[in-house]
Amino acid sequence: MSASSLPTVLVLSSSGKPVYCWPQEIEGLPGVAATAAGLLAFAGTLPPRRSGRSTIVLLDRPPLALVAVSNQGEPAPVLRMQLSLLHAQLESVLTRSALGVLFRKAPSYDLRRLLGGTEKMLDALVCSWARSPAALLGAYPSLALPQPRRRVLATHLDIALGSTRGHYALLLGPAGVVALGAAPGRPPLTQWEVLLLLNIVGVLGDEEALTPVCLPHADPTALLHAYVRRLGGEGSTAGASPGAGLGPLTLALLVPGAPDRASLAAAAARLAPVGHLAGASPSLAVRDLPSSLGGGPPGTTPLLHYAYRLTGGAQFVASPPVGDGRLQQAIVLAYSQVRAAAYDRGSEAEGPLCGVRMERRPGLALAAVLGKEGELLAAYDALSKCEEVAAHCARLAAWLRAQHASWFS
Repeated sequence: MSASSLPTVLVLSSSGKPVYCWPQEIEGLPGVAATAAGLLAFAGTLPPRRSGRSTIVLLDRPPLALVAVSNQGEPAPVLRMQLSLLHAQLESVLTRSALGVLFRKAPSYDLRRLLGGTEKMLDALVCSWARSPAALLGAYPSLALPQPRRRVLATHLDIALGSTRGHYALLLGPAGVVALGAAPGRPPLTQWEVLLLLNIVGVLGDEEALTPVCLPHADPTALLHAYVRRLGGEGSTAGASPGAGLGPLTLALLVPGAPDRASLAAAAARLAPVGHLAGASPSLAVRDLPSSLGGGPPGTTPLLHYAYRLTGGAQFVASPPVGDGRLQQAIVLAYSQVRAAAYDRGSEAEGPLCGVRMERRPGLALAAVLGKEGELLAAYDALSKCEEVAAHCARLAAWLRAQHASWFS
């Protein structure tokens, strides 16, 4: 991922010491950090600023402060949301209480000593902003799976939680969340915590791993242990469209106290054979959509990509990223802009305007269908005709709305 195509991100302590930066080398970093610390000390969290083509967002989260500078055109609310997610990822490693105690005792402490090895996790989170619309939608990717099958898998997760005295369980496929589980009396995971856990699991990469983790929304003071195990099985693809299989499944169990690795491994082993219960997942790839919805092989349809979020919900579904990384990044950026424009209409009403919004960008035509039930963002070839895009988009949105009961938990 090109560093120049992403925001410049800086995390520093309240005393002005750099904690983390993207890209890893920022010219004049100490001076930039000192300037940002001075601004925040004087005015707290500042409103977004523009300097030429650059948008500057500062977020004060004592004892840390975060800065994002972008010249790509990301809306300020999206940059602020991304900084909030980055801050939560830091808290997932160190806990809020530990940070507070540390800086009360040693305000000038160099936090990078404690973050050794976690930069990879933070880098992965920042890079994901260019590939996935998750952060700008405020939702996690959910596998399009019929509810009866999802409930069966959730039951097996509940059994695993009971046998390990765990707090939370996640069953994940390469394309998103298959099922979630929470122990009785535990609040459900927020979409932000699911996104943080997805990033952690993606970075670990091992067949089996055990790592401490804090859930900053559920309990910002407590550390759990996340046991991650690649189950290796695949959901059945019999009779499904190409690309409709679940792919290899991954289990994540979050347990308190000293983890019993043997019992965790046994729970994972019992879960491994049940992946086939998920059956086939409907393919969301553009090539597999009906032609009436704008589907078809590359080059035969103007539709490039789409993402759909349940209004007010924590989940979204999307077609797979396009093969061209630069094009996918341009699509995600355009999504953030058209969505922000739809919500920023200068009225007193809450929520976006309902209806279809269309905009053009270099190389792209964008459409957004915003309604009370869901919101669809779709990217089309730049030469697409407006009436064709509007018709396809309206039909695609109606088709996706019809899947609410079966796809979203």
